[in-house]
Amino acid sequence: MVVLDVYVRGPRIAEQRLDGLKDRPKCPPPRQYHADIQARLLLLACQKPAEVDPTRAGQTHWTARDLAQYVAAHPELGLGSPSKSTIGVILKRHQVRLDRL
Repeated sequence: MVVLDVYVRGPRIAEQRLDGLKDRPKCPPPRQYHADIQARLLLLACQKPAEVDPTRAGQTHWTARDLAQYVAAHPELGLGSPSKSTIGVILKRHQVRLDRL
């Protein structure tokens, strides 16, 4: 392990000296959606899809995938383009289940 660590960090330590010993960030920081955007997203999720979009007639509830596609296709809503997993995290944080609405 130590040999591999020196092999991987060696050039970085040579360039950056002591700062090269610090760990690099593992991934970019998560995108944050403010409370007002989350509230508007929750409001949209609680409405029936047919009420919001006439082309979704007969659809009784949203799925996270459908909601993400709808939000991304309508930038005028001002909700950005969250992924379906981000929408799932927001809904779970607020204890909203789309299949129970």
